[in-house]
Amino acid sequence: MIKKLTLLIIFSPLVVFSQSVENKDGSLIIDFKKKEKKETETRDFVRPDEDVDKFAVEKPKAKLEEEPVDLNNESLFKGLFSAGMNLSQVDGDSEAGFRKVGAYAGIGTLVKFHKNFSISLELVYSMRGAKPQYRNYTDAAGVNQQNKFDITYDYVDIPLSINVHDKKFVIFGVGLSLGSMVRYKETNVRGIDTTNAPAPFVQPKRFDLAFQTGFTFLIKEQIGIGLKFQYSLLGLRPSYPLSKIQNQYNNTITLRVSFLLDSKKMKYRKQKGYKF
Repeated sequence: MIKKLTLLIIFSPLVVFSQSVENKDGSLIIDFKKKEKKETETRDFVRPDEDVDKFAVEKPKAKLEEEPVDLNNESLFKGLFSAGMNLSQVDGDSEAGFRKVGAYAGIGTLVKFHKNFSISLELVYSMRGAKPQYRNYTDAAGVNQQNKFDITYDYVDIPLSINVHDKKFVIFGVGLSLGSMVRYKETNVRGIDTTNAPAPFVQPKRFDLAFQTGFTFLIKEQIGIGLKFQYSLLGLRPSYPLSKIQNQYNNTITLRVSFLLDSKKMKYRKQKGYKF
């Protein structure tokens, strides 16, 4: 009895740290090898009818630095810059032909209150006047002389127009223009300065009210080329002899280049890295 108890005390640690396996015949086998724990891999089972995206881990969305500009939502107010050349004549001066060449430059704003309609108001410096129809004339003695007739009118105009926009590449406008004369000079056929000649010579009126119309082709989103026609509604002064018209009127054709400055479109093109 003492021997069995001694053997049980000696072999009890081995029994604790070992695993026993029972054979089919009932005998007991002691396995002293320690089994390693197996790591089990678990996966979520997704049925075919389930949405796989809902199990995916959502990545944080990158924050946009700036929202792109919607081109359909244009600026209400647009800057308007124009420059060009006038070809003019004075009806009622006994001459004919758009022979007077002058400068044209302006700045203003265009209010586009509808996708097809806008109103524009400008401040323009416009050089107008007249040149002789023929370069030479025959004097009383029958001698051929150079015709030095010349009229120079420089105006500061304020044109107001109602514009129709067609398919984003044609702008047609019509309206009125109020002008104030800032410079006037005139010479007769002999080259004599008659700017300040006394009566019966009549000085021209300093203000001009004119009808205007024109159109512009947009070759780019902001740049356009066009023609403008302007005619005085009020007579400047009585006509010269041999003229079929009772009064004198400014008659002008303008060739000009226009630039429309839209802040929203400029912002969008800057984001895209465009040059214009």
